Amino acid sequence: MLVEGLLKDLRTLSPIGVDLRGERKYGFKRLLVFEDEVRDSEEFMKERIGADIPLTLASGGAVPPAGQRLVGDTVRYHDTTKANSYAGGKRNVELIFDEARAIYKRFLRLVLETLVWRVNLPPMASRYIMIGGFLGAGKTTLIQRFARFLDDRKTRVGLITNDQGAGLVDSAIGRSNRFPVEEIPGGCFCCRFNSLIEAATALTTKNRPDVFLAEPVGSCTDLVATVSLPLQKIYGNDYVVAPLSVVVDPIRAGQILGLVEGKKFSENVLYIYRKQLEEAEFIVVNKLDLLDEALRLPLIAALGREFPEAQIFEISARSGQGCEAWFETVLAAEMNTARFLEIDYDRYGEGEALLGWLNATVEIKCEGGGVEEFDGNDLIESLALALRGRLEMAGAEVAHLKMTLTPQGDPYEIAAVNLVRGDSAPELSHRLYEPLEDGELLVNIRAEVDPATLEEATLAALEEAVAVSRSLLFRVAHLEHFRPGMPVPTHRLTAETV
Repeated sequence: MLVEGLLKDLRTLSPIGVDLRGERKYGFKRLLVFEDEVRDSEEFMKERIGADIPLTLASGGAVPPAGQRLVGDTVRYHDTTKANSYAGGKRNVELIFDEARAIYKRFLRLVLETLVWRVNLPPMASRYIMIGGFLGAGKTTLIQRFARFLDDRKTRVGLITNDQGAGLVDSAIGRSNRFPVEEIPGGCFCCRFNSLIEAATALTTKNRPDVFLAEPVGSCTDLVATVSLPLQKIYGNDYVVAPLSVVVDPIRAGQILGLVEGKKFSENVLYIYRKQLEEAEFIVVNKLDLLDEALRLPLIAALGREFPEAQIFEISARSGQGCEAWFETVLAAEMNTARFLEIDYDRYGEGEALLGWLNATVEIKCEGGGVEEFDGNDLIESLALALRGRLEMAGAEVAHLKMTLTPQGDPYEIAAVNLVRGDSAPELSHRLYEPLEDGELLVNIRAEVDPATLEEATLAALEEAVAVSRSLLFRVAHLEHFRPGMPVPTHRLTAETV
């Protein structure tokens, strides 16, 4: 009744009309609805409505701390133009409006958001966007750019990262960019579906994201049937599920599709790669800045032939080229619930089991070696080269090697390096601006090789690049290496079950 009464009152108003750039636009600046309880700090409310507008109580007193109840009072904020008051039951509604800053549609959205926020109606559904793709495709870089795009437009965003183990580089990068991040270790989204819901709930408690950007494990597929559809069917009131996007490294794709020479994975690993593309509604060809026309045109044509149901986007997550077209599309589209992937889970599990996984956390210090500080950028790049050489000697095909280095106790300063194929060069994507006295190194390696070989290569490369070459001390605080287990989804919807 409150919502209906308020909207009825709003329809009776005569909004101020203001000519802006030759267009007639109508709307109101802001709306606040308060009950008799202050649920947010004064600082948060000021941030929401504009720090230049003073907040007071109707009685003239100061706004109390969050959670303290008001007795027969209401919070007001004042702009010296016009103000009308409306009452709906015991709740006071104040409309403060001056020059129209937004079109009427935007104003109505703000009305509904504020009512949800203050009157405890069911929350508006958040958009859930899952961005998959094989290891090394550039998903993390793209997600960070997408998050900045949303943040610049005052859209609240939450990131959900995922890995078979703990100590994820992707999470460290997200936190260094000051985005809210929840990490789901120990299995893919499909096998940790309940943890995915818990992560989304935790982010909702922190900052009520309008958009969730979720990055599944790079060796996972069948995500629509095991994640997207269950999310929509079970939690459809909470989430609007976007079509699945799958990001592609063009060089890797060219090798797999037979367009260029290069080392390939085993057939069962390639089976996963192709199934990822087969279930994608949007195929996002990344790294255009590294791609010449001689490969780009045949690659786009081949993807179109082999996966004709997918819409193809061409972008560079690093430079931003083409990204906004995909952003706007995936923010507006909804998933096709009639598409189902036919997949052999035995073959899928065998393909995942061929990949070795290593996550490590390493502490690095100057103590005892006569060195007072070190160049973290140079160290992490040298370490990546040392690892590449040792893995190449072991006959491993690298799917993705990524590392971060941060000063101890400061997660916001970060160096990051990526190696996405055994025949590529390490790329430093984030740089430190000052030398380090000590630091924390995260190492994530995924390669088609025995996991014990990854451990041997990592320890030998650390000894070479850290201890021998730079006279630094290092201590391995955490190291795990394994092969992923057989995927066992919590839910799997099919055409019959739907």
